[in-house]
Amino acid sequence: MVKALVSYATSSSLPAEAKPRAMSILLPTLCLLLDPPDTPEPTQLHQLATSTLLGLAQREPTAFRDAMSTMAEGEREGLEKAVRSAVGSQNVDTAIPAKRRGIELRSFG
Repeated sequence: MVKALVSYATSSSLPAEAKPRAMSILLPTLCLLLDPPDTPEPTQLHQLATSTLLGLAQREPTAFRDAMSTMAEGEREGLEKAVRSAVGSQNVDTAIPAKRRGIELRSFG
């Protein structure tokens, strides 16, 4: 189901002006899969959600940023924490060019 929602939100047939609206549905849905902040070890659902969020942020940065700006503050903070944690825990692979290693976290504000 997550795969279908992501495919829809990033579809090339979806007009560019509709992508932020599609993302504004998808991001809160993915936030429901995130573990609470005090969880010691991330679950598989949490890892799926964070990897999906990172992929969306890389593929559709403008729509992602626009959708995040419409989210409730608490929801947005949870998403930011999860993404920052996921980016911080990833091993840096030297085979990946520097400009493709991750998203710019300053886009969170």
